Amino acid sequence: MKKSTADKIKLNLRMSQGKKTEILFDLKRAEAYFDRNNSDGWSKGVASCPLNFVLIFSLLH
Repeated sequence: MKKSTADKIKLNLRMSQGKKTEILFDLKRAEAYFDRNNSDGWSKGVASCPLNFVLIFSLLH
């Protein structure tokens, strides 16, 4: 990750039978998005929050 030039990083969690929960890290906008729209039969919506670049920088270096 140290040499990455990616603008976004996406993690797909809990993937099975067409269901998944996604977390998108938008590094250019400094935001994270938690997408529950395809998680199960009832959860809906996308939550977002600002990213803490001090934490991200410490993970990358």
